[in-house]
Amino acid sequence: MKKILVIDDERPLTELLQHMLEGNGFRVEVAHNGLEGLGKLKNFQPDLIVLDVSMPQMDGWQFLRTLRASPVTKGIKVIMCTEKNLIKEIELADELGAQAYILKPFDTERVLRKIEEIL
Repeated sequence: MKKILVIDDERPLTELLQHMLEGNGFRVEVAHNGLEGLGKLKNFQPDLIVLDVSMPQMDGWQFLRTLRASPVTKGIKVIMCTEKNLIKEIELADELGAQAYILKPFDTERVLRKIEEIL
């Protein structure tokens, strides 16, 4: 069973994604900021992370840089999610090794297709 870590400060969104992904056979853990996400990585090695850009305490960019700096976590696949459709952010996501960049609000079916394509 593939494992996914969803990191987003919008609780209704994380609940929706968790429900949808678990209903499609994934094991899911949720964190509401980057620091909490890093804590989850100690006991949960996900195959993929769905990562919001704008969050309190540690944003998605800081989290992704930290993830890529560790030999243990640098290979985890990442989908960045944000409300900003900015070329510089899409380029940064690519530079930091994200596999995809999805704009909010998003269609959950599209997210599921992207996850299945990456995994």
